Amino acid sequence: MSELDLLNLPDIVLENIFSNLSYDEIARFRIVCKRFDNICKKLLNKGFIAAERFHAHSIKAVKVQLPRRESERRLHPLARHCDILSAIETRLSMLSMTFMKYVDVGLCCFIPGKVIDEIFRVLKYLRNCRSPPRAHEILQELRDISSMAMEHFDEKIAPGLKNARSSETFSPNSYPPCSSSKCPNAARPFFTQDRLRFEFQKCQRRDQRAKRECQSLSSKISLHKSRCNKQAKRVSSQAIVIAEQGTQIAELKRTIAEWDHKYGDVIAELSCIREENAVLAAALGIVFNRNKSSSKVSVTQPCTSRGTCEAGKRKSNEGGETSRPNKKSKAGKPVDIASEETFSTTKEKILNLANQIVTHQNGKVSDCLVENDEK
Repeated sequence: MSELDLLNLPDIVLENIFSNLSYDEIARFRIVCKRFDNICKKLLNKGFIAAERFHAHSIKAVKVQLPRRESERRLHPLARHCDILSAIETRLSMLSMTFMKYVDVGLCCFIPGKVIDEIFRVLKYLRNCRSPPRAHEILQELRDISSMAMEHFDEKIAPGLKNARSSETFSPNSYPPCSSSKCPNAARPFFTQDRLRFEFQKCQRRDQRAKRECQSLSSKISLHKSRCNKQAKRVSSQAIVIAEQGTQIAELKRTIAEWDHKYGDVIAELSCIREENAVLAAALGIVFNRNKSSSKVSVTQPCTSRGTCEAGKRKSNEGGETSRPNKKSKAGKPVDIASEETFSTTKEKILNLANQIVTHQNGKVSDCLVENDEK
């Protein structure tokens, strides 16, 4: 049985084998042969893209759990996670600006595999750790090796890549091969058909992504415009309601002032009526006392002579007045009956007059109250 040759295996098998290694080891295996170099370049480029995606997913998951207020974020348990991920983001952007402009053109790959391993190590540690250390402590190794890798690339590798790019761009080998039979061994162009197709597909994907983002932004803008219009309508309606309420309040104040004035008038009328009633009561008391004093029992003096009595009887008969016989009081004195009747009649008249005055004044007050209620 013949021995198995590793180079006879297909590329997909070799990629699966190398994927079980660290990216630092993959970067070192590039010097074995050209085939290993091509496979390791693909794996290193894929590793850097996977690190960026893993970082984006991690920072998105952390920001969802953080509060929106900046003051509350500092006291949150995930505040250090956010700081470390932000520092990793700046480091990834620096590495991308340094390496990926040459990677996209196809001049090199993402060379520092140890940086990718360190990025994955920190991200996995943050996923499993609840209280990580400070950012400068956990990112010290990543900063050191990434800074050294970028400095070495800019000083040693980038100048050679720029010269090679300029020479390939302006060399006659960079143009398409001649179709005539005079140059059958023409050199292959730098931008092959597959490479152009790949770049064109990438541009199409970016264009589609940009279109989707523009559509989402336009929908958000239309939604915000509709909300602004609704708010403007609400504000205008509220302004109208406030104006109406202001007019109603002014009318209520005016009616309250009128009612206060009418109430003062009613109080004045009531005080006048009370004064009149007091004066009337005093007058009635004076009249009652006078009538009572005049209606006391009057003692008739006896006739001294028969002539005078007969003269009095004669005068009464001539006048046509019939007088009742005088009654005697308990003391044996006669009482004037006519004076008692006049006293009773005057008393009844005075009481009737007082009742009429009181009812008249009460009627006036009730009429005033009814008119005020109707108004």
